[in-house]
Amino acid sequence: MQPLFAVTSELPASHRPPGALLAVEELLSMEPAAAILAAASWLDAVPEGLTLPMRLERLLLLEEIARPQARRLGHDYLTSPRLGRRQEYRLWQINNDYWTRLVAAYENCLDRYAAREAGADNIDASLLYARLLHAYVACHKWARFRYGPIGSRLWSGSGLAYLGAVEAGLAGHPLFAFPGAVSKTSPEREYLKVLMLHASSMDNLLPLEIEVALHLISYFLPHFTFTDELRHGNVFWVDAAQPLPPTRLAKRPELTPTLRFFSAGKALKAVAELRRRIEKTGEVPADIEIGRQYSAASVLSVLDHLALYWGPTPPARSNTRHQVNSRLVVINGLAAIKLRLAGNGNTNGDTSEDWIAENVSRDGMGAKRPLAASDWIRIGALVGIQPEGGDNWLVGVIRRVSRETETLSFVGIETVGKAPRLIVAAGSGVNSEATLLDTPHVGDTVSLVLAHGAFDQTAPITFELDGVKMRLQPLALAETGTDFVRGRYRVEASTDDGAPEA
Repeated sequence: MQPLFAVTSELPASHRPPGALLAVEELLSMEPAAAILAAASWLDAVPEGLTLPMRLERLLLLEEIARPQARRLGHDYLTSPRLGRRQEYRLWQINNDYWTRLVAAYENCLDRYAAREAGADNIDASLLYARLLHAYVACHKWARFRYGPIGSRLWSGSGLAYLGAVEAGLAGHPLFAFPGAVSKTSPEREYLKVLMLHASSMDNLLPLEIEVALHLISYFLPHFTFTDELRHGNVFWVDAAQPLPPTRLAKRPELTPTLRFFSAGKALKAVAELRRRIEKTGEVPADIEIGRQYSAASVLSVLDHLALYWGPTPPARSNTRHQVNSRLVVINGLAAIKLRLAGNGNTNGDTSEDWIAENVSRDGMGAKRPLAASDWIRIGALVGIQPEGGDNWLVGVIRRVSRETETLSFVGIETVGKAPRLIVAAGSGVNSEATLLDTPHVGDTVSLVLAHGAFDQTAPITFELDGVKMRLQPLALAETGTDFVRGRYRVEASTDDGAPEA
């Protein structure tokens, strides 16, 4: 495999990563995890005695060598279907550690540049700022893959790097950050990616959707507005000198030289145009550097999400939430829910957890949950919920996750079933258990939770509930979750032979 720059065999001694005897091709032929572990160790081994230009040259080259493998390892993390929790966390750690060390290595060079160390006038400072902020973008992204927490160090580090570029007069300097890049960036544009990641409300997207969202943010960057002036049309603001995230502009902040204001600007119109283009062709345009592994449907879904959160008015809650402080018993997954509804209790490894509900509404709740060693929480996971003091179970789907600290997360749950019942459903000649989420009345629409692949648009379902025979006519597949599908059905009365009554 040819590298992304003009080296075809072994690196020259003056450019070789310290302690490395590997050819570039050999590094690229390693397993991605091993290659990135090696690259991370080389970052720590760059000799301190090198001049600033030589040190920066080696860091830039090392990142370029590792770049294809870092992409592969990130793709493995996002798309491998059978990763166990420990293996998934290990991949996350390897990726996150690499980018964290790369940030530290570039910041070391930046500190030397700011101190006007010998050779400082001979480096490309705009490239240094851009590469540092690009690494910060990756750190923010990997933190969001696990829904935070986004520590103050990430906010202050990226903000101060941007302000340093401003002071040096390099923030808006356009450049190609990497050999072979097809579009230019700048330190300011890389910082704006960090800000837009936060403004796009990533805590209710899956990691793969977060990756798509970042590609789309990069694609729409030329359309965003970013200014140091408070203007009509500003939607978000940030103080780049403070270790705090950006926020919506609800009221006028006290103006300081380090305040910045930004909005989607003309990107909302561009989002709508891109959406129409994808719907018409059924394909993601090739000019979006997003890769063919992402389907048009997944990109459309993320486009809709971005349009919702980039607008001048934040999405409103459909129902009023009430503050509470009550205990919840929570179980994970369709199998555990079926056991509980069948009255089998805590069997076959079904393990419940205690959460604390903080707010409730007609259609959901928000709860705090201590982080456990086996962290199964995912957007789209099905949960069973038993409120404190009751013997009834609710069925919900996790819609939002944010890690408030290293030991505590906040989980937003949509309630999809308030009176779930386990039924034996007959359809397509096969009897199987299903979870009925609503009380069935003839003529109404109800939902059923089924195992993956069990929804059949053409096959009515019959069952008996409390001595009454019912028939469900399939309408549509409403949702596909982590271990379930949810289908919508119309309720019909049934005769003894299973045919609907006239």
